[in-house]
Amino acid sequence: MQVEFYKKKGSEVVMTVVRSDGTTTWSKLRRGMEDHDLAHIAVEKELNVSNGFFGLVNKGAKISDFEAKEKQPGISLESNQIEYLVNHLQVDYRHKEDSLDILNMLTETLSNRDIPMIASLTNDKIDRIRLSYHQKKKELAAIEVGDKLVYEIDI
Repeated sequence: MQVEFYKKKGSEVVMTVVRSDGTTTWSKLRRGMEDHDLAHIAVEKELNVSNGFFGLVNKGAKISDFEAKEKQPGISLESNQIEYLVNHLQVDYRHKEDSLDILNMLTETLSNRDIPMIASLTNDKIDRIRLSYHQKKKELAAIEVGDKLVYEIDI
């Protein structure tokens, strides 16, 4: 699967996903959503999950399905775990001077919601996810208006 970020004028970004079967879905992203989607790429690639946002899109969900106020398609335990991890990763990025203890924060967040912890998640994996996310943000910031950034994801 390919995920393309196309930078338009100003801060406008269009994301297109080319699924493994060749079909596509796209969305003009609300401001800041590109950061959230980059975090999903970093998390889902490192943890090799199939039911995160991009896994569900690869299985046929449209990006717009997740923008609706009603229940999103195919939301599973794994989907919820990944979404909370992505959100914690974004909070961590905003604390540039001090990295947060994402593993403990996530454990507490999930426990408070009666969601089990991601069994395979370790501090080493979080460090790799963090580095990948930071790199992806730099890559997107570096492209010019009219250019696109493409990521391959094997899910």
